[in-house]
Amino acid sequence: MDTARKKILFVVFSDSGQLNPMLAIAQEAERRGHETAIFSAQQSVRERVERAGLRAICGDAARPAPTEEVSDVPASILFRRRMEKPAWLKRWLQQVVVDGVPQYLDALLAFIDGFSPDVICINAMAYGGAIAASLRKIPWAAVPTQLNVVAPHGWESDWTRAFAKVDAARAKLGEQHGVALTFDESDVVSPYLNTAFTVDELTPRAENGNTRSHFVGASIAGGSRGVDTDFPWSSLRQDVPLVYVSFGTINSPELETLDLILGALDPDEAQLVVAMKDVLDVNHPLPSNVLAVKFAPQVALLKRARAMVSHGGLNSILEGFSQGVPSLVIPMVYDQPLNAELVRRAGAGLLLGLGEVTRESVRERLLALIQKGSSYSARASELGLTFAKKDGASEIAQLLEKLAETQAPVLPKIA
Repeated sequence: MDTARKKILFVVFSDSGQLNPMLAIAQEAERRGHETAIFSAQQSVRERVERAGLRAICGDAARPAPTEEVSDVPASILFRRRMEKPAWLKRWLQQVVVDGVPQYLDALLAFIDGFSPDVICINAMAYGGAIAASLRKIPWAAVPTQLNVVAPHGWESDWTRAFAKVDAARAKLGEQHGVALTFDESDVVSPYLNTAFTVDELTPRAENGNTRSHFVGASIAGGSRGVDTDFPWSSLRQDVPLVYVSFGTINSPELETLDLILGALDPDEAQLVVAMKDVLDVNHPLPSNVLAVKFAPQVALLKRARAMVSHGGLNSILEGFSQGVPSLVIPMVYDQPLNAELVRRAGAGLLLGLGEVTRESVRERLLALIQKGSSYSARASELGLTFAKKDGASEIAQLLEKLAETQAPVLPKIA
């Protein structure tokens, strides 16, 4: 196959956690000699892209960042409280994912006309990317940054029910432009190329019926993710296991819940490193065996961790698997309950509902995870070896090459 230099456009939402796997694919595409561009449907990602070492041309819809509410409560806690309400979640999806499309579609079409890509790779919830690619008759790939398309048969959650409520509205998006869009749960489906950041061992096709998507493993940046920060490595203890705690980039649990988690293990049992985001700005005492930072070098810390406590975001789950680290998953919103259930079914960790968090419930589960030779650790290591056999960023970059060259559907080979 001719792998001559191609022009690849990535369509993303904004500078958030979902950008990480797309940056990794763009890094791999540039490493393979291709020219890249990144368009954000919301705020600019230019600084993040530059910090990630990419040469990509950047564009965005020039939409102003939302005004943050003045409150004594950290924004990440306020946002989680809202997203837990089904009515607010549905309204948010309608405004951002559906009604937001006309606000960036013209800018995206103009960006496409200026860049002239051979192929377009879109976040599968950026529906405007699918419309724009179809209007310009450019082959496009749908890259979900969630695992909804590989959920077990019959799976339901507040997240899937919210998308069902906006189904008619998002279908009209394509109709208004003469484009037929197909959806699977949260994601738009491409007639050319669909992927999923998973492996058969985590999401067996027999349990989800997905035969259209390439299971590519994880997409983890080979270089900088553009959010790297200094970390006090000398403060890590060597005499006790390390437990890494992170609840992602946008949402946080209540301070009372965080206290129960961080106080679950004694100083002679483990050291906990927690990425607290804006919650770190609250003057709040922490146990002596807790090292708190605003943001953390997650993959590097996972290389040294015995266990991870997370919200169940896809990046966290996959990065934990990549290092063979078992997880205690405490899901809050979005797709996190699904990811938590997948971890539990795989035997690579434990699940605890947000309302079930007590010091005792967290302590019991963490002690089970950090115990040497635990079945959870063994299973996480097995999954880590499976994920290590695949490089999602490289595989998607190669699939994009093939799509750009053939202009024809690229279907997965299923054993």
